[in-house]
Amino acid sequence: MATKNVVAGDLYYELDGQLTEIKRQLRQKDGYPYGPLALKRHLQAAIEGDFVGAKDAEFLELVATGIQVTTQSFVRDSFWTTSGTLALQLENNFAEWIVGAMPETIPAFQGAVRKTQLRTYFYDSEILEALGSPRPFSVKEVSAVLSALLLESDIMGATVPGMDRHNTNLFYVKLSEERVVVVIVELVPEYHVWRFDASILSNSNLRPRLRWDPGVCVFSRG
Repeated sequence: MATKNVVAGDLYYELDGQLTEIKRQLRQKDGYPYGPLALKRHLQAAIEGDFVGAKDAEFLELVATGIQVTTQSFVRDSFWTTSGTLALQLENNFAEWIVGAMPETIPAFQGAVRKTQLRTYFYDSEILEALGSPRPFSVKEVSAVLSALLLESDIMGATVPGMDRHNTNLFYVKLSEERVVVVIVELVPEYHVWRFDASILSNSNLRPRLRWDPGVCVFSRG
């Protein structure tokens, strides 16, 4: 059942003003300045409460949803080391921000993730907006999810919908109440090793030269 959210006060007037501005643009003498069919698609998605679908249709390709991930608890150092189950290359940021924040025992995890692929160049801020601002993974969650996906995606031929060995894979992780970072996972084929790094989020003002390329895969809840 859909959650009922009362819209009142400043938020009501802001939303009403935005709808009024759309009507004003549609009535312009020279016509609507953007894509009317795209507007129609976005409005219909909003009417149906599908705030991700409208963006997905143009900028993100949904590869899979409801990817079930189930893990048992495991000792961190049995996997998250450079001499563990798989060959891993842990760059400084990932080792400090993510591995350094992992507990000695990674708790069991059960849940679903979705995988989308970028169709255009995107900043991290734009990716998160297009996905509907999903709740980031915690360090414990991403530790378990990554281990499960990697163990299912062997270097000889990763299987969809698991980790993509041909592309960059992104996961957004919450380190603290005020800090979300992006974890980057890539296969280095010449060395048969999975490379992990982490970075602050990019937007048009912060790290403006770093936009993710089309083909990059993004994992989020769902």
